[in-house]
Amino acid sequence: MQQQSQRIHMDIYTELYQLHAPALFAYLLKRLQSRDDAEDVLYEAFLAALEHPHFSKLDVQRQRAWLWRVAQNKMIDQHRRNSRHPKVALGAIGDSLFEDENDGPEYQLLKQEEYAFLHSSLEKLPSVQQEVLRLRFGHSLSCEEIAKILGKSSGAIRMILTRTMKNLRSIYKRTRGDKMYDA
Repeated sequence: MQQQSQRIHMDIYTELYQLHAPALFAYLLKRLQSRDDAEDVLYEAFLAALEHPHFSKLDVQRQRAWLWRVAQNKMIDQHRRNSRHPKVALGAIGDSLFEDENDGPEYQLLKQEEYAFLHSSLEKLPSVQQEVLRLRFGHSLSCEEIAKILGKSSGAIRMILTRTMKNLRSIYKRTRGDKMYDA
């Protein structure tokens, strides 16, 4: 008997939902920021109807008026929540988040991997070549300045730089198989 009463009770609410939900949803959808917000408010309004102890005893016109009033109040609550805690759709910011591709996480990861590979490649070079590279590119010294520091001629430093770059290209080619490092 109780099961039958519950079924009848649910049938009434199902019928109520089918009767009023489409118009209420369209109204909410026009006035709220997103479809999700409209669905949430509609759900809250019908949930309030289910929880209201005397709702089922109201006539159809009063049920409709009650649902619309509750939906409007819930919509106002939603507006207040959104104004205090504004939402931005992830899709909207996803495209503009990294407008410069060099700021994106994929690029940063690739750059980090490339630096690690370069560092390991540099360690394979003879210590003199490592020192010349460090002074030239790490400290932005000229070949003449490096020559004075290492006690060599500037021509010898240029030759070391040329050989070092050739060695690095060779290491990259062997390890990565990249053709782009051919000069």
